[in-house]
Amino acid sequence: MIELEGPDELDSCDLTNPIRMYTDPVTHVDLEKEGTRYFTSRNPESCKNGLKLPVSVQSHEYGPHAHEYGPPPPFGPFPPLEPPPEYAPPEPVRPPPAYGPPPPRPSAATYLNGLSFVLFVGLLASYIGM
Repeated sequence: MIELEGPDELDSCDLTNPIRMYTDPVTHVDLEKEGTRYFTSRNPESCKNGLKLPVSVQSHEYGPHAHEYGPPPPFGPFPPLEPPPEYAPPEPVRPPPAYGPPPPRPSAATYLNGLSFVLFVGLLASYIGM
């Protein structure tokens, strides 16, 4: 990671004249002076791909500790939570059966009619063939 002079160097990824170079894998940077500091990767391609970090440092008087907060609002009991009637769960609906009644089976008379026809044709064919 390197620190650059200003926004022009950061925008153009001009890494030729850095202010400071950090070489440790884990780096601690003191941000004690007020102003904006500009950091990027030492790799120019990473900078061109958007690995840039401008850091705006403000003085402590503008920090979160400078504000005085009033006392918290009084804590009271919460009203019970009940869903409004229009959001009540719907009445359960009984689903239709997955399968209806089985189709009617043909009667035995249908089978006998078909069998007798086949026998008649067979007998006729054998009589003619003789």
